Amino acid sequence: MLSPIKDLAQHYEIGTYKVQVIMDSGEKLKGFLSGVSESTLYVEDKRRDIIKVPLTDIRKVKLIDQNNVRSRIITGAILVGLAAGYATYQGNNRSPGNSRSPALLGVSLVLGGVGGAGFGALIGKYTAGIGRPHFVFRATGKPESVANLYHRLEPFSETFQKDVIKRYP
Repeated sequence: MLSPIKDLAQHYEIGTYKVQVIMDSGEKLKGFLSGVSESTLYVEDKRRDIIKVPLTDIRKVKLIDQNNVRSRIITGAILVGLAAGYATYQGNNRSPGNSRSPALLGVSLVLGGVGGAGFGALIGKYTAGIGRPHFVFRATGKPESVANLYHRLEPFSETFQKDVIKRYP
């Protein structure tokens, strides 16, 4: 029997983190954090291939929260769309004698709002990196540094998040 309370429960979303890895050799690797074990970092590249990187070879790892981009796009579209619509309305009120017809006012408001929303979405997308939650972890290659890197990266991995979600009904 389905419970109506279960439908109201919070649904968990697995966080997606873009990862930039700098190796001790100076080589750079970009992709998405897939998983981490006590000795290996698993990075998913553009072709959806899993690349295994030994934790002992890592100098620096930078994690960037990808879930933040969508909300910035939506927020930018809403705010700039409303501002453009308001500016269009105020511009119509300033015309001599307020001579525009209601139909023309409606068309102007729609075009101003849609244009503003599109511009706001672009602003939101390209400014999502500013102030975006990101984490930088450094390692020296020593055993205690490698263990520390593992424990700090583990909560962000996709496999860890799936295990946590499975634990709770």
